Amino acid sequence: MKMRFLIILLVLAAVLCSCVVVPEAETDTKDAVTSVPKDSDSATNADANNGIMLPYETGPGYGQESVKTEFVGYEYKYADMSLRVVEGWEFEIIPYTDESTPFGVKINPENKPEEIISIMYYPAGFGVCGTGLVEEDTEISYFPAKKGFYDGSQIWDFIAASDYAIVNEMSDGTYGLYQDDIELMVGSVEIAVGVITPAEAVEIATDKLIDRFGSIEYTTTDFNYISGIWEVTVYMDADYSICGAKVYVSSLGTFIAEEIF
Repeated sequence: MKMRFLIILLVLAAVLCSCVVVPEAETDTKDAVTSVPKDSDSATNADANNGIMLPYETGPGYGQESVKTEFVGYEYKYADMSLRVVEGWEFEIIPYTDESTPFGVKINPENKPEEIISIMYYPAGFGVCGTGLVEEDTEISYFPAKKGFYDGSQIWDFIAASDYAIVNEMSDGTYGLYQDDIELMVGSVEIAVGVITPAEAVEIATDKLIDRFGSIEYTTTDFNYISGIWEVTVYMDADYSICGAKVYVSSLGTFIAEEIF
């Protein structure tokens, strides 16, 4: 009798053990992604791993459609750019190399490597030819920008904000074919996350100098992407020839110092 009871207990234990499910460890894909922090020495590695890449996900698309997109970005020091790349497009991370070479992200339709749109930071400044150029006011994320059209074209050639620029190197025919994709991706571009705008830097400088100078009308701004400091120069004349002061403001909007001339 005892032996039969023991056998029954062993059978029940075996059944119960077979019903226990051990959950698999969950992986947070987002936390597992390694991005390059500002001021990191590893940010100079000419390696696509400097970019920030997340898996495809379905998001808002065209009208009632949904499309799959992939988050792609790159940052070096205090310069960064990102966008959502539509499925069916390829991207290339262009890492920082030196203080005169643009860096960022290039995208193109699959199997069309010559049809490029680039989202880049220009350390030496972004400049264009003024001949045949018409510009419209627009924005890149929250930064005021200019959208440029050449020679009467209805298709834009660049969208520039500070030292950032989205440049269209596609043929008109290819652009028209992929216009919905392009508008979705360009609309998703973000730059200089966490950095105040030039107008905000000027406002901080004006608040510091208003008692000394009264009305301040003529200013220029320059952002140091290495140190993360805005330099606001105040001029005393409309020709921008007489410098009155310089004010230095952090990327987060903290007043640092001023120079009076």
